[in-house]
Amino acid sequence: MSKRLPRDLDDDSAYLKVIEIYRKSIANALEIMDKNEKAKTSDLANSYRFEVDFCDGLLPKPLTEAETIQIVKDKIAELGDAKVGTVIGAIMKDNHVGIAASIVKRVATQILGESK
Repeated sequence: MSKRLPRDLDDDSAYLKVIEIYRKSIANALEIMDKNEKAKTSDLANSYRFEVDFCDGLLPKPLTEAETIQIVKDKIAELGDAKVGTVIGAIMKDNHVGIAASIVKRVATQILGESK
């Protein structure tokens, strides 16, 4: 089983993860197709655009920067004296829907400082 998928497939987060992975693979293929004018206007490219849009409708909307900052601050307060990696791991383990690990890392690093 993929390391990116939760083990409990009855959980909605597992379905969202599968959709997210599928969307990303289709979007990557579409990005490659968009570099070629003929492929960009093909039926397959149009089908891929539809698939990406459809998946976007199923996936939760990303959290705003302000919402992410608040989650990071709350988790740091909960954990006390924690390192950046610990904060990131704890937040991602909580399965916050629509949260980007890259933003969590940046915000946690800013709040805790580079040395932690």
